[in-house]
Amino acid sequence: MVWKNKYRVYWCDLCQCVAIACDVCGFGSCVGSSCEKCHDDFKWFIKNGEAEFADKIEELKAETAKRQTDNKLIEQIFGEKYK
Repeated sequence: MVWKNKYRVYWCDLCQCVAIACDVCGFGSCVGSSCEKCHDDFKWFIKNGEAEFADKIEELKAETAKRQTDNKLIEQIFGEKYK
């Protein structure tokens, strides 16, 4: 799922919230760090993102769980260097 045609939307298991990831700095909106490109969008998303994606939370949780499972399998098969 993508927001504003530039951020991947995901469920953060650690923070228990909907978050967006910046492809420039690599941070997620829930961690409190950002770069010049994503700073304003992160601030807006922290306040409004949960409401905007309320109907998609279960779908985001499922996508995140699948991605984590896939990453674990890749790591088991290919080792640390492919993480």
